[in-house]
Amino acid sequence: MTLLCAAALALPAAGAVFEPGRITYDVGVYTQDDHSDLYRMAVTPVLVHGNLTAAFNVNFIFDADMRLRDNGNDFIVLEKLVWNRDTMKVGYGDIEGLTLGRGFVVNNYYSNTVNNLPDNETKGLLFETWSERSNITLFSTLSHLTGGRAERRMGDVSVGATFAVDKEPDVEIMGVDAKVNIIPNSWSVYAEVAEIVDAGNGITIGTAVTPLPKVLDLTLVGEWRKFDSDFQPSIIDEHYEAKGTLPAISATNPVGKVDGFYIAADYYVNSKNSIKLFYEDYENIRARGGLKASAAIADRVTLNAYYAQENFVPSGNLRQEDSVLLADLTIALSEHFDLLFDYYRAFDDMKQPLESFGTRVKFYLKR
Repeated sequence: MTLLCAAALALPAAGAVFEPGRITYDVGVYTQDDHSDLYRMAVTPVLVHGNLTAAFNVNFIFDADMRLRDNGNDFIVLEKLVWNRDTMKVGYGDIEGLTLGRGFVVNNYYSNTVNNLPDNETKGLLFETWSERSNITLFSTLSHLTGGRAERRMGDVSVGATFAVDKEPDVEIMGVDAKVNIIPNSWSVYAEVAEIVDAGNGITIGTAVTPLPKVLDLTLVGEWRKFDSDFQPSIIDEHYEAKGTLPAISATNPVGKVDGFYIAADYYVNSKNSIKLFYEDYENIRARGGLKASAAIADRVTLNAYYAQENFVPSGNLRQEDSVLLADLTIALSEHFDLLFDYYRAFDDMKQPLESFGTRVKFYLKR
């Protein structure tokens, strides 16, 4: 890896395999949950060759005593490696906001919700291919989790299958689903059945409506769900990497079947302006809500935020150690300089905080 990165850094001068894309220089400070500070200086070359894009982080992350974070294990981080063709995409990097199908098994999964600093261990592989009649998605983290989905479309009817396998803890989940377009591009109904192997199963029946497809890109979703006490809808979600899963199911869910509902509103304007709100409520479990939003506040200011409460907290539990919050604010100071603020907060399965606030200045040699 060291030789590969050194060769990449030399490419702009040598003009060998890759054409230089851009190089950024990053300086910042991160305040951690124990109130200690970590300082970061980084160089990130982005290299492009045809359909292949690569980005490397060369990091110096150290504390006030000049000790390298994690003994310097993340000195070089392969931030992303993406190969993109017309109907196929293969990528390596952080997996962020991954949803398979309608999210009954994998919903808004993040591989990097244990910190907001560059880290080789949070990376994963993502493969996608698509055509007019089918889609296939496969993913795998470097540590423990693998999953995927295949969907086949036959006119106004589509069928799909989803799976996820985790080695730590030992979890296998399978799901099958079907969707019918009542009014193409405007109204559909669907159903999905999923099961945790050697545990419980669940079913969801829902509908998705786009009231004014030619005017507003707004989709409204409503689902009725019923599942066993040892099953959890959207088991692989934004909390998954920070919390133990199966113990939480048996500890919080009541015995027997559980009924509930899920609703969402998703409004998309463009890549810089969108918002999704969701809410779900089940028997004997505290209601859960959240949002995902992006906004161009001004010509040079952009905000991205994601917030969600933990699922499957018993009703009456008033503690707040049960949420994930990710937010970043970018201010373009000039053509070459950005000022960035990012905040991260989550809680592990022992209710201990995982929190960091970062302030950075980024210099672009070429955007």
